[in-house]
Amino acid sequence: MFMRAFPQGILAAFFVSVLGVSACTRAVTANSGTEVITALEAPVQRASNSPMDHSHMPVLLPDGIPVPTLSIVITRDWMSGLNLEILTENYVMDAPPSTLDMSVLMQPSINHETGFAEGHAHLYVNGIKIQRVYGNHVHLPDSLFKPGLNQINVSINNHGHMYWMANGRQIIATLYIDLDQDNLVKHRFESYPAMKAADGSLCTTERMSQEG
Repeated sequence: MFMRAFPQGILAAFFVSVLGVSACTRAVTANSGTEVITALEAPVQRASNSPMDHSHMPVLLPDGIPVPTLSIVITRDWMSGLNLEILTENYVMDAPPSTLDMSVLMQPSINHETGFAEGHAHLYVNGIKIQRVYGNHVHLPDSLFKPGLNQINVSINNHGHMYWMANGRQIIATLYIDLDQDNLVKHRFESYPAMKAADGSLCTTERMSQEG
């Protein structure tokens, strides 16, 4: 397994298996100077007193359901802060219905129209859970970050806030960014990248090259 010493304040935990990264991610990051990390960096979560917080619990993708993919892209906002884009495939991201009871929330959330997993995302900065995310674009204010190196994690979660797993891997995307450098992104990991070969899918070298 790939291990690295992180500066103080960067919180990271590693799973024991080395996970693959798509050819597209390798190619794009090689051109931009971004280093690919091939070990899963799980966000360290703030303790919650809510009995409804199941974000530390996994939910397994059922057999026959397409595996959701997840990538994240970060750019500087022209006024202040950063803009985060969340890219997914085979996933329906939406707010949970208000009528669900606990027994339903603890089950895999499957969209009956598409047959895809559904739910939302959880956003972490430097190991602290910031918010739920129900859409693909989020503005991140400067107040979330410290000078220098920072960590951004995004997981996708079912309606009960349990994090999705497929084939033994959590579906998660991680960026290490350095706010003091022109090239924001220093390290990237995605367990199931949404960015693939340039064949009309979500992967676009132009978008990735504009990070920072």
